[in-house]
Amino acid sequence: PGSVWSGAISKLCVIGVAVALLAGGFILRSWGLRGIRSFSDKALGFEGEGAPDRWSILLMVVLLSVWVTVGTDQYVASMPRIEADLGATGAAMGCSVLVNFAARALSGIFIGALADHIGRRKTLVFFSGLLALATAGCCWAPDINWFLFGRFLQGVAEGGTVIVAGVIRDLFPQAEERATAFAVFSSLIMVVPLASPSVGGLLGEWLGWRFVFILLLPGMFFSWVQMYLYLPETLVPSPNISSSYWGEVRRLIGNYQPMSLVISLAFIAAPGTMMTSNMPVILEGQMGVTTMQMALILGVSTVLFVIGFMVSDGLCQLCGILGLFRMGVAAALLPVVLYLVSGLALPLSVWMLVCSQFLYQFIAGPFLMAADVLYMQPLEDIYSLAEAFKTLLMLGMSPLLVSLPGTALVSNSDQPVRSYALFSAACIVVAVFIAWAGYLSHPPEDALKGQAEFQAMKGLQPAAELLETQQAVEPMEKKD
Repeated sequence: PGSVWSGAISKLCVIGVAVALLAGGFILRSWGLRGIRSFSDKALGFEGEGAPDRWSILLMVVLLSVWVTVGTDQYVASMPRIEADLGATGAAMGCSVLVNFAARALSGIFIGALADHIGRRKTLVFFSGLLALATAGCCWAPDINWFLFGRFLQGVAEGGTVIVAGVIRDLFPQAEERATAFAVFSSLIMVVPLASPSVGGLLGEWLGWRFVFILLLPGMFFSWVQMYLYLPETLVPSPNISSSYWGEVRRLIGNYQPMSLVISLAFIAAPGTMMTSNMPVILEGQMGVTTMQMALILGVSTVLFVIGFMVSDGLCQLCGILGLFRMGVAAALLPVVLYLVSGLALPLSVWMLVCSQFLYQFIAGPFLMAADVLYMQPLEDIYSLAEAFKTLLMLGMSPLLVSLPGTALVSNSDQPVRSYALFSAACIVVAVFIAWAGYLSHPPEDALKGQAEFQAMKGLQPAAELLETQQAVEPMEKKD
């Protein structure tokens, strides 16, 4: 009877959150608070008095990505407690992460195309509200099936983060500005939830894991209200967008060079995905690491990832985005060495495994940043869909085709540390090979042109060489 009442109360709480969101939207609409005006392409220059502040708008939409990151990181350290409370298995808890990633990737394709055609504002407001509702479902889950469904809905709502790439394109028309905005965006979504694993683990141990989810609801509701009131429409779609839109989609998918970047991103991200779904189970369940220690390990990993991105931004200003990618691909082989030592020579050492993961978190930044910017560089109208397609491969292919077999291998292995370390090393080696063979061995003309312009700006390349590069590229662009 107690479990029946608990389940009924849980469902009522979730329904209450849904009613609150609907009532809030109705009240705001009845008051006439429908957000500030849309602005045309001419207004996107942000010149003159009264022009919207594009950085404020960017920070507003970044809040959605912040809640997405916090929603996953905060409960990872408490996974063993959730497993015991809901009567689940370790495999089911690992699936709660993978199902979320897969749902985010698949929903992003639809959301990205929708945002490119009808605008950014409507889609962002809707999926921001859905995120709060799904979080409430996880918070008051009476059993593991309810929790997994809540994580699935969270993934669907989190697919809306692909729109951020489109907003960046709308707000920052210059390529150099977009690169800076991407660096700021990537740093913020890691810096803001920096303490979420540690704080989430601490609160989960003191107050219970449900309370950690409850703490997210007010912030998510505030973000939804803020976007409803103040987020402008940054895109005014062309009536004839479909005629050119899908042609650009076909050119993107048919070009093996940007596709090699995306596939290499999926493989280089696999050790990070496996860390969230396997590391707590291995370290806490089999190697005696406490929940607090696991929370600290996850927190330090996040710090190193942020530092790696900050270093990447500085290196990009020195050597250009193509030069940064070359450096990132070469540096990615360093954690491979530590993973091999951990898996083959020291499979019982906690610190060797942790240090291997720490080095990976730091080194991955240049690879991830450069590949992402190079992938987006030649695009014109399909930023949100292109970001969604990349997310599909990174969060769909990486968890399902790479991390899921790795999780099964680790779970069924007599030596999980060895299996984890060797599988992570193999993923990085595959990523390096694909990046070199598919892109760096013969970079596309747009990347060479961008690098030549950067070197000329820095005084590293004579103007005559730059002109020769541009003249070689322009006929190909006109032909395309």
